[in-house]
Amino acid sequence: MDSILSEIQLDSILYTLGTIFLTFIMLFLGKVVYQLCHRSVKVNQLLVIDDNVAFAYSHTGYLLGLLLAIGATLKGHSYGVASDTVDFLIYGIVSILLLNLSGWIQDHVIFSRFSLKDEIVRDRNTGVGVLQGASFVSAGLILMGAISGDDAMPFLSNYMDLSFTGRSPWWALGNTIIFWVIGQVILLLAVKFYNMITSYNIYQEIEEDNVAVGIGTAGAFIAIAILISNGISGEFVSWADTAAALLLEVVIGLILLPLSRLVCDKLLLPGQDLRHELVEQETANIGAATIEAFAYIGSALLIVWLI
Repeated sequence: MDSILSEIQLDSILYTLGTIFLTFIMLFLGKVVYQLCHRSVKVNQLLVIDDNVAFAYSHTGYLLGLLLAIGATLKGHSYGVASDTVDFLIYGIVSILLLNLSGWIQDHVIFSRFSLKDEIVRDRNTGVGVLQGASFVSAGLILMGAISGDDAMPFLSNYMDLSFTGRSPWWALGNTIIFWVIGQVILLLAVKFYNMITSYNIYQEIEEDNVAVGIGTAGAFIAIAILISNGISGEFVSWADTAAALLLEVVIGLILLPLSRLVCDKLLLPGQDLRHELVEQETANIGAATIEAFAYIGSALLIVWLI
């Protein structure tokens, strides 16, 4: 009995170590792809030699977003080492490609007002770095939701025997991409809405090196992505059911943003005006912005846990 338990524990330890090793391989591959997509950006030089904090926030957000996406393949049941490994590699590579594509889309839609390279690399604008890092985390959360459905896995078992789930693994992979596209569109629209409900232009403030506004907006990005991720995750039943769940999450999110801002202003920072703290002082209040970001993310998490 003891020998059997020891063998099971050893298998579990080896499986865990192997998965961690593959995860670091994927993170390294993600870094390589990032460098290929940004040839003029010298990642190692900016991080180690130039000590560029703005870029460090941005790149850390990218790696965290990638970890969230590929981590979705680790959820759920195990179907054997071979099947799990194939799933991990396939969806890991897809995550790397889609995360970089998400970054490109957001650069040309959300951050089209200014040059990210100039703001982060040349000007070392920490607010922009924080916000771009949050946009990568948001993209990673959406990918995590798109991948985490039961239909997304196991790829190898489905490929070898379609009766395993009744659907082609390519169909499941296509579903993942469709959910990613839907999530990206909703995120971009929600960010536009967030800029409308604030009493100042977030892009103008961030471009002017307002780190506090960058932090607060980053919290809004991540909160929206948490709700989108929850709406598209889980076992796929039908497009109607998925659309209904996602619509509910989006409506709640649109209500959540102004409500969370009000809660932050009146309850978490009593006696203080959030706008004054963020944009009207000579030095923007980063502490108040951090509380604002917490209010957004905390509210989103509470909603996900309760629904």
